[in-house]
Amino acid sequence: MDKHRIYTTGEKTSRWYKISITSTKKKRILNLGKNTVSGGYKFTIYKKGKKKAIKTIKVTGNANAKIAKMPKKKGTYYIRISKLTKKTNGTYEIGYY
Repeated sequence: MDKHRIYTTGEKTSRWYKISITSTKKKRILNLGKNTVSGGYKFTIYKKGKKKAIKTIKVTGNANAKIAKMPKKKGTYYIRISKLTKKTNGTYEIGYY
């Protein structure tokens, strides 16, 4: 999965993506990146049916990308992407390997 999306200053809602892990033997890595004019993004990972987040990763400032390991347990996971500031404007990228 490779997603490149634009987020504008006028948008207020978060965006959601679904990932299914079918094998416990493979390592799954999320590559989270940004190319913003201002602000940054918050990537939050949830397991299906749970309200508590597994991980929260903030990509801000000079950091253009961060890497996060997904849990090894089989199941469905959701990634929530939200802006850190009202002025966040630019693109984000999710790579799942």
